[in-house]
Amino acid sequence: MTKTALMGTSLVAAIPGGFLAYLTICAFVYHAEKMATMLQVVTGTTLVFSVLMALSPFAILLFVRTATAAEGPTEAAATPQAPNLPGLQAGAAGAALPSEGDETVDEEFAAAGWEEAELGGEEEGEELAEASSDESSGSFEPDDAEFEFDDEDLK
Repeated sequence: MTKTALMGTSLVAAIPGGFLAYLTICAFVYHAEKMATMLQVVTGTTLVFSVLMALSPFAILLFVRTATAAEGPTEAAATPQAPNLPGLQAGAAGAALPSEGDETVDEEFAAAGWEEAELGGEEEGEELAEASSDESSGSFEPDDAEFEFDDEDLK
């Protein structure tokens, strides 16, 4: 982040801090003789921190040295590079595609000892998808037989 960007970002806190500093200065000028000692301490502490918050962009502008401003842009910063993740190669429009040596999901399950029958298989999933799309009427009406209880169930 550059120095000017950091200074601009600090304005988010500096503007309300300046308004709070204005209000606390007015409170001290016009009402200090009527305030209790504890209220004067709280108002003074608030004034100190709000003035520091209001002056923070100027302090950043004067005292902060960023590495890019002091040294200039480095080669690594000048040329952005895509992250080098193992097992991925760049595809069209920068999309990551599995590389040649990667196993597919089915091969990974087979290597782990899982069978398609244990996972439900493709046929079962297709049947469920077709059944849910055929029966979808937009409302849910439970079957009353599913919710009947015997006296034995309650004991």
